[in-house]
Amino acid sequence: MNELKVHLQQAIVGLHQQGWSKRRIARELGLDRGTVGKYLPAGDSKPAIPLTGSEPIPDPKPAISLTGSPEGAEAKPAIVPTGSPAGRQSLCEPWRE
Repeated sequence: MNELKVHLQQAIVGLHQQGWSKRRIARELGLDRGTVGKYLPAGDSKPAIPLTGSEPIPDPKPAISLTGSPEGAEAKPAIVPTGSPAGRQSLCEPWRE
C-alpha cells in the first residue's frame, strides 16, 4: 500500500495547524489534494466561511418571489409588453406622424 514518508505526513499536519489550506499544502509539497486530506485528522478541517459572529437571519426572503405571493403582485415585469409607453420616450416623438 502507498504511504507517505513520515516527514511528509508531519509537514502536512504542521502546515494545516498553521492555517494553510489543503490546496496550498498540496501545491507546496507537490502532492494531490486528496492525499493531503487523507493525512489530516477527520474532524479538524476548517469551514470555508467562518461562522463566528454571524447570527441567523430572522425572516429570510427568497431570492425569487414565488408565484402568487403578495410580493410578486407588486413587481413589474422584466420585459415590457409591446406597445406600452414604459421606458424612455424618443426625442423624435413629436414628429413621428
